Parts: sequence; C-alpha cells; structure tokens
Amino acid sequence: MEARALPNPDGRNQTTSDYVHPFLKLVRQRVRANGGWVVVLDRIANGETLTSIAKSYDCSRHTMYKLLHDTPELWDLFLLARRDSAMALGEEATAIVDALAEPRTDSVGTPVPVTSADVALVRVRAEQRRWLAAAYDRDVFGVQQPANAAPTISIGQLHLRVLMAPPTQPAGIVGSGASFLKLSPAEADVEVEVTEERTEP
Repeated sequence: MEARALPNPDGRNQTTSDYVHPFLKLVRQRVRANGGWVVVLDRIANGETLTSIAKSYDCSRHTMYKLLHDTPELWDLFLLARRDSAMALGEEATAIVDALAEPRTDSVGTPVPVTSADVALVRVRAEQRRWLAAAYDRDVFGVQQPANAAPTISIGQLHLRVLMAPPTQPAGIVGSGASFLKLSPAEADVEVEVTEERTEP
C-alpha cells in the first residue's frame, strides 16, 4: 500500500501504513530510539540474521522486513548491507574451521581430542555460512565457470535436439517427399564404389 499523509489530531502526519498497522509505527519508534536504521543496517552487514535483529526490537522477522520496504532508499541500503554481509559470513565460516585446530581441554585440564562428530558439525556450520554468502553475493562467492569450459549437455537436451532436427533420408533411398526411389543392394554398392573411386587422388 502506498504511504500517504493522513490528518492527525496532534498536528503531526501519519502514513496509511501506520494507520492500518499501528504496530509498524511502534516498531519504527523503537528503531529510531535505538540508533535508527543505521544500527540495523550495520548489524545486517556484519552477518547478523534479520530474525535475531527483529527479536531485539520485540517484533517478528516479517515486520522488520516490511519496515525495510518503507522507502526505496532504505530498501537499496538493505540490499547493499546484505551483500556486504556475505564477506562477514565467509570470514565467520573460516573462523569456525580454524577453531577446530585449537587445542581443547576439559574442566580438569585434560586434552580433548577432535572426533569425527566435531568435524562433521564444523563442516555443516561452515558450509551453511558459505551457502548464504554465495546467495547474497554471487559475484564473489558464487561458483565461477571457466571461460574455456565445455558446455554441459544433459541427456534430455540431446533428446530434444534429435526431435527438433530436420528429417534425414535413410541410406539407400533417393528422392524426397512422397516419391522415393529405392535402390537395390547391388545398385547401392555400385554407387558407393563410384564415389570412392572419385575421391581417390
């Protein structure tokens, strides 16, 4: 819904979105009272999820996402912040993997060995952050195809190419349309022999 000014008894203007959804106005006031949208955008750029940010303002992720659509300028800043968060997520994934190599001890100081379950958990956590980084910034973290890479063709694509190709004449048939002249095996052999003789140097 397009926001437009509505009369207000206290002399200030309110928007139609505030009029229809009073809770949006309340959350917007909370954002302004805690540093404004600069703080929200900075937290997004640092890789914090929108769900955790919305929780700190006592609202849902959907409400925070809706407020970011307030103006085109704010939405553009949100997209830039989310793209910047890709680098933060990539660095966080690296830190998770590096932490696995650090020595660990229990409460009495006994070294704790790294188990296969620890490695599997670290792999899942790191891959999830790398996936998010690739989703937010495909130019940097996406899978790049080499310039000289051969195109990949599936069996389905080959099948479609065969079906869409123009019809060809079977071997041993001369002519087109409804009038075909069938050659006998002997005549076909003669034709092949003459062609082979013509191609000799």
